[in-house]
Amino acid sequence: MCDFIDDHNELFVTRADKGNVTMVLNRADYVHEMEVILSDINTYQRVTRDPTKKLINDLRNILVRWKNMGYIDNTLYRRLNITDSNPVRAYGLSKIHKSGNSFRVIVSAINT
Repeated sequence: MCDFIDDHNELFVTRADKGNVTMVLNRADYVHEMEVILSDINTYQRVTRDPTKKLINDLRNILVRWKNMGYIDNTLYRRLNITDSNPVRAYGLSKIHKSGNSFRVIVSAINT
């Protein structure tokens, strides 16, 4: 089964929004539908540059201040201080319980 999926890059395997269902979709259709959903300017805002570096610097400044004031020790400072980050990830789960099977957008911040 895994060889079949590896040999067919045009397929996209995901799970459904409700229930314990695995879905196989056409990758081009999935990407197109997600682009349409995410391009809605009433719901989402396009950013011109990645705000991650500023957020990391702001966090570092707060942590240094807290460490200098004695609120946190050096061990906790090192655990909380981040030097690199990954951007959030958005993906869609198909709403199989609705007609038209549109997608529910999930924004995952795991490991970010």
